[in-house]
Amino acid sequence: MSIRGKKWYGYFRRTVIDPSTNQPKTVSTPVALGLKSEMTKYEAREELELAIKRLTDRSQKMGL
Repeated sequence: MSIRGKKWYGYFRRTVIDPSTNQPKTVSTPVALGLKSEMTKYEAREELELAIKRLTDRSQKMGL
């Protein structure tokens, strides 16, 4: 969790397949969570959990 400018940003790691080597590779994925003035750090952390669920469910449905 960090603040850039006036927004909360969260990060999580995803494993993706590198197309050039066909090997798994870990990438850090940033997620903009919302304005600092509108949410606390705890609320931003909860929003990050929801964003991770949304993104990982979507990638599993697509077969990634």
